[in-house]
Amino acid sequence: LDKKQKDIAETVQVSAESLLSIINDILDFSKVEAGKLDLEPIDFDFGLLIRELHLSMNFRAKEKNIDLRFPNNSTESLWLNADPGRIRQVLTNLVGNAIKFTERGEVSISYTFQKQDEDSSLIRIEVKDSGIGLSTEQQAKLFTRFSQADTSTTREYGGTGLGLAICKRLVELMGGEIGVTSSLGNGSTFWFTLVLSDAIDPPSTIVTSSMNTEDNDQSDAEMVSLPQFEGVVLIVEDNAVNQFVAQTQLEDFGLKTEIAENGKEALSMLNKIDFDIVFMDCQMPVMDGFEAAREIRNPTSDILNHEVPIVAVTANAMQGDREKC
Repeated sequence: LDKKQKDIAETVQVSAESLLSIINDILDFSKVEAGKLDLEPIDFDFGLLIRELHLSMNFRAKEKNIDLRFPNNSTESLWLNADPGRIRQVLTNLVGNAIKFTERGEVSISYTFQKQDEDSSLIRIEVKDSGIGLSTEQQAKLFTRFSQADTSTTREYGGTGLGLAICKRLVELMGGEIGVTSSLGNGSTFWFTLVLSDAIDPPSTIVTSSMNTEDNDQSDAEMVSLPQFEGVVLIVEDNAVNQFVAQTQLEDFGLKTEIAENGKEALSMLNKIDFDIVFMDCQMPVMDGFEAAREIRNPTSDILNHEVPIVAVTANAMQGDREKC
């Protein structure tokens, strides 16, 4: 790309990522408000979670020439049982905010453990920055939905004002507390506590990933081998981007694919070819996925295989949509 094209492409990418972040925040908050956000506790290595967070956030800090400091004890393995995805979500939000609101200096993460009983520990995690800080009035409304420190914050730094509200709900959902200590112009320290159960079945030996230096010339394709399948798949989808994504992913698994633009076209193809499985979009012009599925299951229709598995492909994920499918 030439410079103008590159600038346009980067603008599109940044805008898309910003929109995606807003959508994710609103979806998460809606789930929490509706009581539909479920925790998925599993055994996980807390030390590894912290190390991975450091790796993923460090590039943001480097872009602003900020030091991102993690505790020395993060190198230790500590096996617990909780929902690591939600803990990571809270930490990513707090660390991301600290980096965003810090123009110079550093952001540091620390944590301490206190044994509660034989099977659980109290953990306190702090994210400290040398950023713009918060007044007492700003702190009072900080964890309220769609609320930021003030309107100038939104204009200068962006965001929806949902991130901290989601963090608060997630921490409370996990039985913990969250708060902040800060003063205007002197940085902030966000903290939260959780009582986490010990791992149910921790590994007896800690296995760390390593790379044999002699094999460093291996390509990604050689290192990650996908399982291969035989079969012919019918993709029924009217959107060209979705067609491309589905076809590319399925063919990576060794499957042969055919594409139909709508339900009527799909029926015509199913009259002639005995497909192994059908991926059916629900909303399409001419004939939608529901009508096409009814016709496929109709024993009097000309379909070669009335029992062919049909997978509904849809962005509609409410209980009513599932029942309709």
